[in-house]
Amino acid sequence: MSSLNQLISGDENAWIDALPPYQANHLHALIKKGYSPEQAASAWLTIQGPANTLPFGGDSKQPFRSLFYDMLAREVEGFICGAEKYGVDRAKLLSELKPTHAYVIAAISAAVSPVVGAAAPLIAPAVALILFTTARLGVNAWCAARKEIKNTDVPLIGQK
Repeated sequence: MSSLNQLISGDENAWIDALPPYQANHLHALIKKGYSPEQAASAWLTIQGPANTLPFGGDSKQPFRSLFYDMLAREVEGFICGAEKYGVDRAKLLSELKPTHAYVIAAISAAVSPVVGAAAPLIAPAVALILFTTARLGVNAWCAARKEIKNTDVPLIGQK
């Protein structure tokens, strides 16, 4: 776990900046508008594309938006906080000499994408925002906070 602590630390903005500019600029704009990282990730996951097409990430109705983000956050939590099912992927990531932020985002996105049923490139910006929050709090504090959320009736994003 200490290796993950070292890997997910430092400037939290570096996680967003590791994304391609078209994604990073959009996320920075959402954060600047006052969105929390969780709200920005949720918005990204249900972004609307061109008119007369289905939403990029799925249904943009609030309950779906909250559930999809929560499902993704639970899987990233499992990866970061030590769930057994991600042990091999985590070990592979930690065996790298000095993985870049972009590599970490891609590795986590690739590991959790089959579980959440979405393509890794779609969820990568949301994963970057989760890592943004994790870097801000620290891995141990973030894992403890996620555990506390599961043990209480904290509403999903946007629910009252």
